[in-house]
Amino acid sequence: MSKLTVLVLGAAVAALIYGGVFEIKIHLDRLSLLPSRLAALAKNKAAIEQGRVYLTQLKRRGEQLLIQDKKKRLELAVLNVQQDADRLQDLAADTASHPSKLLPQARLLLSSIDAVRDSAENAPVEAVATLKQRSLDAFQAAHKALGSLKELHSDYQALQAEFGRLTGMLEQQIGKLEFSEPGATAGATTGQKDQPKIPLEF
Repeated sequence: MSKLTVLVLGAAVAALIYGGVFEIKIHLDRLSLLPSRLAALAKNKAAIEQGRVYLTQLKRRGEQLLIQDKKKRLELAVLNVQQDADRLQDLAADTASHPSKLLPQARLLLSSIDAVRDSAENAPVEAVATLKQRSLDAFQAAHKALGSLKELHSDYQALQAEFGRLTGMLEQQIGKLEFSEPGATAGATTGQKDQPKIPLEF
């Protein structure tokens, strides 16, 4: 998080407190419970992951507000999709990761795709065309990452449905999107790597 983003968020919180919108109360009688609650929170990896995702979303919203150049907004949104897809795949590959840790990251990935859709609607046509291949690579990574969550069954179905809805809307800006089957599960049994096949039609 950049220093400017921190300063903007800090100023906003301070203004809300000063204006009476936020109120801080200290309950001294509950202070003794703080160590045990912090210890419990440290063991709750799902809560930690959810908190990390929330802070990431807050940071990105601030960045989008501060960046005025529409092409740079789109570039950043595409980069976020790639980063979120890579992290989701890393979490899915980690056998110690509980499904409750995967879902917040999967939803963050979908929100990043939605940010690309929003940025592409407002970006110049030339910028969208320039970022075409990078966008497709990021969406293919997202498709593969979500495919690694098939063991979550109902959650997987809901996530894939949302992915399909968002990418369907994006076709209006980027062109037709077709994804190869995720290799996270198929590759484990066949030993073959997926080759991305994503033709574009304009």
